[in-house]
Amino acid sequence: MKITIFPIVITLSLLFFPCIAQGQYGIFTEAECPIKISEELATGGKFSFGYMTVPEFHKNPEGKPIELAVAVFKCRAETVKYEPLVLNSGGPGMSNLEDFVPTFDGPLGNLFLYDRDIVIIELRGLKHSRPNLHTPELDELQVELLGKHLSSDELISAYKEVILSIRKKFNDQGINLAAYNYWETASDIAFVIEKLGYKKFAAFGNSAGTIVAQYMLMDHADKLTALSLNAVVNVPAGFNKMCKTSIDKLESIFIEIEQNQSYASAYPDLKKRFLSTLEALNESPDTIT
Repeated sequence: MKITIFPIVITLSLLFFPCIAQGQYGIFTEAECPIKISEELATGGKFSFGYMTVPEFHKNPEGKPIELAVAVFKCRAETVKYEPLVLNSGGPGMSNLEDFVPTFDGPLGNLFLYDRDIVIIELRGLKHSRPNLHTPELDELQVELLGKHLSSDELISAYKEVILSIRKKFNDQGINLAAYNYWETASDIAFVIEKLGYKKFAAFGNSAGTIVAQYMLMDHADKLTALSLNAVVNVPAGFNKMCKTSIDKLESIFIEIEQNQSYASAYPDLKKRFLSTLEALNESPDTIT
């Protein structure tokens, strides 16, 4: 009997490795919440948790899926007055679920949930979404470096080696790191909100979360009814130029002090004293016990 291998292989691959078609994105599958919640919240019918599939790249809706953890607090009143509120924590990299689920399970929930729903989305790559980009290797390196006084070149080399190994790990897992950016994250939020049945939403961002919020404003302003930012991080510089902007800010402070007579008399030779102190501490660090 003649056996045709190729069609069999294709059939088996479709059975065991099913593709998610475009229409299958946006499915919300309820699951047990990984964050401990009160019995009242768990049994009150006003809270749901689950995972929603979103495209790896929103402009390629037939690509790989990513699963985002989503928690929804329903309004406690009979009538909802306002659009849902979406919150983003700082970091970057802090878990929205761990920051906000306990918060709104407590007394603060009474303040916010009397007239609107609240939606907490664990952003792509973060702890409770799938996949997550947790990198314990960097934590281990930081512990390993305690007590070592490496030169700048040695420090860069140590971090570079670990970061390259992390990139290889994610590549081997089939994770495309190019998909983990603010544009896709902002599109995730708009996508999830729409699939949950909301037309528009209000958003809050704190610290690094303000970057996500600003990208939402740039790309999905038509979905926003309000935007609140706390401890704003500039776009596009943001964290990518943290070292340079810190140096620039220090330089501007030194210049302002030199040019202001009252400041200059109160803080004479501040730049010189700062740099000499920095050099001395680099050569002989103080020990804190």
